[in-house]
Amino acid sequence: MIKKLAKELKNLDKSMPKGISVGVNDDDFSVSEADIEVPAVTAYKNNVSRMKQLLSRDFRHPPLKGGSPDQESIGSETKRSSVSSSSRSHNRKEFLSRFVDSQTLTARLEDWFELISEKSGQKKSAFDVPFELIELQKFDYALEGVSFQQLVRMPNAVYASTSDAVEATAYLAIEDFLHAGAKGLWEAFWSQDDPMPFSVSCLYNENLKFYQAEKAIGNGKLGGLCATGVLLNNPRHPHGKWDHILELALLRPGIGSVAVGSDQQLTLSVLGEALFYAIRILLSRSLSRLNFSESPNCAYVLLVDSQYGGVVKVEGDVDKLEFDVNNVYNCSVDWIKKHCKVSVSPIDRIWNKLGNANWGDIGALQVLFATFHCIVQYSGMPKHSIEDLAADHGPRLQTRRVARQLGDSRVNGHGLFRFQRRKCFS
Repeated sequence: MIKKLAKELKNLDKSMPKGISVGVNDDDFSVSEADIEVPAVTAYKNNVSRMKQLLSRDFRHPPLKGGSPDQESIGSETKRSSVSSSSRSHNRKEFLSRFVDSQTLTARLEDWFELISEKSGQKKSAFDVPFELIELQKFDYALEGVSFQQLVRMPNAVYASTSDAVEATAYLAIEDFLHAGAKGLWEAFWSQDDPMPFSVSCLYNENLKFYQAEKAIGNGKLGGLCATGVLLNNPRHPHGKWDHILELALLRPGIGSVAVGSDQQLTLSVLGEALFYAIRILLSRSLSRLNFSESPNCAYVLLVDSQYGGVVKVEGDVDKLEFDVNNVYNCSVDWIKKHCKVSVSPIDRIWNKLGNANWGDIGALQVLFATFHCIVQYSGMPKHSIEDLAADHGPRLQTRRVARQLGDSRVNGHGLFRFQRRKCFS
């Protein structure tokens, strides 16, 4: 049909009246040029009309009935894309709804954990650390002028007693610790005038919803509490949404047994649970309508007991996860093995024997630094950078030296002496 139309156009071109010309490519029969400057004579009216119709189409892609080929193709492509996107979203939601058992995931991670432990050999940890010491030192300088205050004290050795009152106080203390940390960071780096857009609540295991610890304990839910989270404020969802979680803290006994200086390492039961919650957070973010300022492909889970704590950082693109709704745990394990990076900080002391947080020590700094990165994900880069606040350390140090009448001839900006080589005289 295309060849026939092309030949017809060529024949017309040979006997074309003045003012009408057309060119056709021999290789693919597409129109190369066409010019109709004046109306054709009567004998050619029908042919010219047919020519105009033909010249308005691409011979290689004949039009479909009911509209132009461009409109049809764009419409079809948009429809297919919409259906495909909707199907992927539904599949992912179904996957998430079935991903509810941390113990099943942990059991299927045994081979992976053993292999990583064997590869680590004599290393103190099988995993890289999420933060370098130099980062924490700079962060420490930036926090010199920041005030943190935990009002609810952490009970000492919470699991040495089986008292519900002690465990309840521990959850209240963790809530207050996370609230004090997030509030202090928000006011120092983002805004002292705007209210903090986050809140802290406890996660109830049976329905995976959030409740303030005091209310949960009052309603007899203490035994079902499994984590404490920092979340975006959302009055429409008083029990929280998983894509609104900045970070989670797991209160687990015995974390201190793998603290710095110990020969023991983090157990799979604790790490597996942290990975489970991290994956749930990442999956929920992938379904979210929120606009994340930084990549949402990174989640932080805190591990704490009544004295010690650490940070687990999980990062990876969940789009690479195979969403087989009939095999959610094996698919998740496969993703962890192939597409996920797990970092674990040293477990260090956070609370002293009186239950007060050591805000300036490594243990608390690691947790605060994780919280800082979580706030960046949701609120964007801070108004005052870490570098800006850390730069104030030098002037503060100089002011202190002047107040103590020490001068500044032998001290640099970090409070360290500059030792100069002296000549020895005999």
